[in-house]
Amino acid sequence: MKLKLQKGSVTIFVLIALLFYTSFLLLLYAANTNKLVSIKEKSDILKGIYEKNTDNNSINELYIKNTISNSQDVKKSTNKNDSYVNCFADIDDDGTVDGIIFVDLLTGSVRDTQKWTDNNGVYTLPTDVTINNVNNYVIKSNYTDAKFGTHEVISPKTTGGKERFYIMQLTNFTTTDYIEFYWYKNAYENMSPIITSNNFGEGKENTRKMIAKWNAAETADGYSDSPKDDQDIWKHLQQQYSQGWYLPSRGELSAFLNEIGGDDPITSSNYNSTYGLRGRILDFFTM
Repeated sequence: MKLKLQKGSVTIFVLIALLFYTSFLLLLYAANTNKLVSIKEKSDILKGIYEKNTDNNSINELYIKNTISNSQDVKKSTNKNDSYVNCFADIDDDGTVDGIIFVDLLTGSVRDTQKWTDNNGVYTLPTDVTINNVNNYVIKSNYTDAKFGTHEVISPKTTGGKERFYIMQLTNFTTTDYIEFYWYKNAYENMSPIITSNNFGEGKENTRKMIAKWNAAETADGYSDSPKDDQDIWKHLQQQYSQGWYLPSRGELSAFLNEIGGDDPITSSNYNSTYGLRGRILDFFTM
């Protein structure tokens, strides 16, 4: 059987051969990424040869479809026994690096109580995340950040299980009007009852509670004698929160400072000089 094409004819066996040859080239790529350029060149040469004798649109569709499907297959899954602390995160798999992983709940180096600097920085990592209930992730590529170096980029592959990683956003949170914010200006030293927790894992819930409290200012559901201020962080963080970002609890902030940095961990002396963290709004995310 022959397919009738605009520039001549080509047997179905030739198309099948092209399909398998392109797949073979991409399998070679998966085995040795250093040969990516030369393999792509060879594949393009083969593609060009067949384009001379076949319909361009037909051959391009076949080539592109097969290349895309196999390129997705060569993404490497994360290992549930390896730690990915200090790796970067693309939280929605859109190709943009969003933050850096500072806690890996599957492989936390120590599961008992830890602290950064002193007892004000005490935190305990949870132990309910296991290899049987955790989400799956893939390693996409490498990324280089001026402060945190070059590391792999991790993205989610499945959802519905336990979240494995705690992530700090790489960019500072600012608005067109402000680069600095009050916690809650008019409630300073007048926040009673206290509705937030210092514990690790409570940052997202703390943020939800404080946004609700701020939105209800001067009512029975808010701090009745503490009016809003336009520069309060809870006004400006609400869109970020709706996208999954939140302000850390003291325990989460301590974990970030204690776990991140690798060979150059964050200390009270290099907190700003090396990492530029003084005055920053640190948004966290769990993935």
